[in-house]
Amino acid sequence: MGSRLWTPREEKACEMGEDFGVDRDNVVVNTTYLLANYTDPGLYTGIGAIILVVVAAGVLCIYSIYYVSMVPKIQEYGRLRAMGATRRQVRQVVFREGLAVAFAALPTGLLLGSILARPVLLTIYKMADNVETAYTEPGMHQLCVELLEKGQVPILRWWIYLLTILAVLATVWLSLVKPMRLAARVSPVEAMRYQGGSSRKKDRRGYESLNISRLTRTNLGRNKRRTVLTVLTLGSIGILFMAVATVLSCASPKEIARQEFEGDYQIYVDSWEGDKMNPDRAWASIMQDNPLSSAFIEEVRSVPGVEGVKVRSWLQGSLSDLDPERQITTANLEGYEDSYKEVILSGITEGTADWDELKKGEKIIMNQRLQHWFPDLTAGSQVKLLLETEQGPVERTFEIAAVGAYPSGICGGNFLLPAESLARFSSANLSQTLVITVDKEQKEEAFQALDAMAQISPYLATDTYDTHLQTWESGMGIIALLGYAFLIVLGAIGIMNLVNTMINSIYTRKKELGMMQAIGLSERQLLGMMQMEGLFYTAGTLAVALGIGSLAGYGVFRYMKAENIMNVTSYHYPALPAVLLALVVALTQVLLTCAVSRSFRKMSLIDRIRYSE
Repeated sequence: MGSRLWTPREEKACEMGEDFGVDRDNVVVNTTYLLANYTDPGLYTGIGAIILVVVAAGVLCIYSIYYVSMVPKIQEYGRLRAMGATRRQVRQVVFREGLAVAFAALPTGLLLGSILARPVLLTIYKMADNVETAYTEPGMHQLCVELLEKGQVPILRWWIYLLTILAVLATVWLSLVKPMRLAARVSPVEAMRYQGGSSRKKDRRGYESLNISRLTRTNLGRNKRRTVLTVLTLGSIGILFMAVATVLSCASPKEIARQEFEGDYQIYVDSWEGDKMNPDRAWASIMQDNPLSSAFIEEVRSVPGVEGVKVRSWLQGSLSDLDPERQITTANLEGYEDSYKEVILSGITEGTADWDELKKGEKIIMNQRLQHWFPDLTAGSQVKLLLETEQGPVERTFEIAAVGAYPSGICGGNFLLPAESLARFSSANLSQTLVITVDKEQKEEAFQALDAMAQISPYLATDTYDTHLQTWESGMGIIALLGYAFLIVLGAIGIMNLVNTMINSIYTRKKELGMMQAIGLSERQLLGMMQMEGLFYTAGTLAVALGIGSLAGYGVFRYMKAENIMNVTSYHYPALPAVLLALVVALTQVLLTCAVSRSFRKMSLIDRIRYSE
């Protein structure tokens, strides 16, 4: 319910009508058609953000893989330099290797994406069948499902393939910039002697005696950049995981539904403004013969199973000085019975208000969200409102006694005051919503009786808490599916990076480890050293993921609460996802260590010592 705010497309339709001599008041907008062809600009922003995250993660992971793989490759590049290759030619070798891998993988990725696009989109639409928003029409989802199943809607277009290819090539190029420089700037002699550590000369620390712990620290410290890069790569994915898990944990469907819906059942006047085809739907017209009469309300209270009925009243208004044409927002007043006194006063965040003083009709409480558009309106400010009464527009000046923050289920208007005070401005029946609570054991019977009562007037509509809960459960299910699927893809990239790091760490030291085994290092000690290295990566990854990820998740929660996104109000730490993350990382590391050590043990001691000769 509210005043008509013209969208850019509707404004364009009115301008086209004026070009043909049709007055704006005679233009009737086909809202259903516009909704069917409407694309939310925020969708492109979201897609762009996802692409940037994928590119950033891809750059970090691919760079890490190439950097770790540089240890044996730099010696090959050194031989090329010794044979006369220029730095530019060495850079070209690295770049073309990366492009070759990209072009080899692109067809497979595009093919799999093309195959999965329709089933994935179909699954999302089926899951969203119960989701109802301002941009959905009855039967819209079912129609979309039927069109997708019949293949009558084109999903994949040429520009999607082009954008994918460009994103992949950009990711590969950004990933290879540093490895290309690293390969090109090392001199032939240094490249032939390069072993993955720092090329700077410094005093070497030794130990009087060696053990597994010291050997592990020596190897990890040999190339600190590689070690830190691997931990940060895996940790960054963990940070994203914890941020998404925090959003899903805080966005509890039950809490969100309760924030946007009061009571168990509501009967409200279904009115809207600016409809040339149905001018009788305007609130100023309906309130003169309001179907929510006193007799109707008493009849609702007498329904078996109904435990309580609250009445909220409503009056249209606009900011006569600040926004007279309602181009920004409306300034509707919502009136409350005395039963709302504690709820309204406890929500005050700025200033103070006395309920009995508010009944005099000179002071009002302003909803905090209005300050987003008009930050100068604060407690103590004077505000002029143009109220739409049955006798025509009436201008009144109020003092803003206080500013409060309220859930959308409690407050739908921008200004609040007692119903007794609101009744002073109009002699019509301003009752707009009946908030009904019912006995859980008699809920079904009570709902059926209330549904039947609401059907006596075409101007009445009903809504239930269960409907909102079902909508949010379906919506959050889709968000969870997409979010965790996205993180699984990033996690797979991170695990590949970890695999590459562990394999290169072991196989580039075959000769060293073989010589150590020749002088007494046992297989058990070798396995223990690998396990300690894996434990370090696991601990580092979890420290970054759980530490920084928890802080990032809390920051996302604070932003969502401040911007009133998805009605999130309470912080819930994602304990279960955090435990699952720790278990997955630890289990992956253990399995990887066992696989690498088993493969390494298959080589004979002589072959290990002769490695790289």
